[in-house]
Amino acid sequence: MKKILIPFLFILFSSKMWGQTKDFIVLKNGDTIQCIISKIDDKFIYYYKPGPDIKKVKKVPLEASQKYFSEDKEKLQIQFNEMSKVVRFGFSTGYSKTVAPIGGLLGNYFTNNYEVLRSGIYYSGILSYQWSKYIGVGVDYSYYNRSSNDYAVVVNQVRDTLFVDNVIDISSEIHIHNVGPHFSLAIPLSSNERVAWVNRVGVGYQYYQNDFQLFDAKNASTTKGTESGRGYYFLLSSGIDIMLSKYLAFNVETNYLHGDITKTEYSIEQPSRNDFENNRPLNLSRFNIGIGIRFYFY
Repeated sequence: MKKILIPFLFILFSSKMWGQTKDFIVLKNGDTIQCIISKIDDKFIYYYKPGPDIKKVKKVPLEASQKYFSEDKEKLQIQFNEMSKVVRFGFSTGYSKTVAPIGGLLGNYFTNNYEVLRSGIYYSGILSYQWSKYIGVGVDYSYYNRSSNDYAVVVNQVRDTLFVDNVIDISSEIHIHNVGPHFSLAIPLSSNERVAWVNRVGVGYQYYQNDFQLFDAKNASTTKGTESGRGYYFLLSSGIDIMLSKYLAFNVETNYLHGDITKTEYSIEQPSRNDFENNRPLNLSRFNIGIGIRFYFY
């Protein structure tokens, strides 16, 4: 009885699977393969058939197929092998910290103020074109903004003297902009190619601006001005893209941005207009770590 029942159940189960699957591949020679499609890459369609050989995966060259269909569209759509000729756009945000201390015109008297300005939140955007499965080129933009206040700082002596023997309140807000081209390398990490390791190398233009305000308690006067500088940066970035759908990915990345400004310019707006340069170099190199989303346009 058991010898009869087991084959019967197997045939019934196989028939049920065949009845449920609607996957098929139509070849250019007119033949149709009823199957279950497991994966598609840039060269082959991988499939298997229910029955005794259900674990045996077969493949058909993509160029030999006329059309194909799978009920499980995720198997067809979430593939990093489809990344060739793809536009990748996205944005990120996260924590950023300056490697070197941020100094200023007033030397070490406002160390606490400068220390606060070293770390904060950054925002970035990326636009790239993936011309092959692995290699791409694009443009990066990032922005860092931080403000700080320091009160009742006693200044005894200042080089390039603005204040001497005064008690100063200071407020600062810095803005750092970076924009430039990059090359990218995307390497699939998972067997279903839904996770990729994405690396970028880039160079570009860097702009720094510090809007500051100083209140001189001794003379009850306020000085407002702007410190600014321009330079270039070098970018190294490494991250992970996790495909959520064909068009959307979640990204985690960390990057190092090396940037130096050789001289800064000062523009004093109040109490009277005064513009001058300072040859003090400024190291704006930063480590960033953040999360974001990426959009894929095929």
